[in-house]
Amino acid sequence: MSTQTDSRLASKSTSFHEIPIIDIGPLIDGSDPQQVANQIGDICENVGFLYIRNHGVDKALIQAAYEQAEAFFRLPISEKQKLHISHSGQTLRGYIPMYAENVDPENTKDHKECFDLGAEGPATTLSMART
Repeated sequence: MSTQTDSRLASKSTSFHEIPIIDIGPLIDGSDPQQVANQIGDICENVGFLYIRNHGVDKALIQAAYEQAEAFFRLPISEKQKLHISHSGQTLRGYIPMYAENVDPENTKDHKECFDLGAEGPATTLSMART
C-alpha cells in the first residue's frame, strides 16, 4: 500500500530577509478585509509565519500570555502530560510533547513542543509553539 502525501504539505525553502509584518487594521475596522486575507494567505503559503500589527491587543495582556507560556513550558513533563491533547476529546486542545507531531512524513518528528488552545465555541485553534 502506497501512502501519498498532499503536495501542499511538502517541505519547501523560501528565501527572505526579514519576517513579514501584516497590518490587520483594515481587517479589524472593515476597510479592506479582503486585502488583509490575501496577504495572510500568501505569506502562510510561501513563508509560514508572520508578525501582525494594529491588532488592538493590550501590551500588558501580551506580556502576561508570554509569562504564562514560559511558566507552563518550564513545568516537568509529568505535569504537562496531565493536559495532553489526547484528553481533550473533540476540541483537540492541549499539550503536545516534543516530537509528537509532524506534517511531512518524509521529515518526521517536529522538534517542538506546543499547547494548542482556542476560544470556546467554534473549532478554531491557535498554537503556541516553542522550538
